[in-house]
Amino acid sequence: MVTGDKSWFHHFEPEMKQKSVEWHHLHSPSKKKAKTVPSAAKVMGTVFWDAEGLILVEFLEPGQTITAARSVQTLHKLCHALCDKRLG
Repeated sequence: MVTGDKSWFHHFEPEMKQKSVEWHHLHSPSKKKAKTVPSAAKVMGTVFWDAEGLILVEFLEPGQTITAARSVQTLHKLCHALCDKRLG
């Protein structure tokens, strides 16, 4: 038995500390930075699993939606993933 679910996932890339480092004089004010909000970008993800573990994880590109054609593509990928991971 295979189970699947679709959900929105928050997607963001936090700034590395090294990128935010800058030189300034001891008494000069530091620049204000805007916070990165995790909910600023969301992507749709589809996950399939069974009793033995994950079979397929697929994320849509930002701005894409799930259509009938996209669902058929995902099911074909699931079929191939099942053949590869669950022999027999």
